[in-house]
Amino acid sequence: MREQGAEGADGNARLTGATGVVLLVVGFVVVFVEGITLLEVRQLITLHIFLGLLLIPPTVLYVCSTYAQEFGFGLDLILDGLERARGDAPG
Repeated sequence: MREQGAEGADGNARLTGATGVVLLVVGFVVVFVEGITLLEVRQLITLHIFLGLLLIPPTVLYVCSTYAQEFGFGLDLILDGLERARGDAPG
């Protein structure tokens, strides 16, 4: 069975928390400005698209780290099964 040290879970929790803080602080500002750009979307379409695209990477990182934190046991089971299939798992 694959062993995961405490730093893996703790590191993932820190990543999720840090990404959440970034999304909270930066996200409110960007979403507020996004709302303003909607008022004059024809003149500010470039800024509107840029800000929308700016939100994608931290959002994806947060979702992936939360998924790994909540459902990581499923990934462990899949990886253990793959190791057994290859013959890498002990006994």
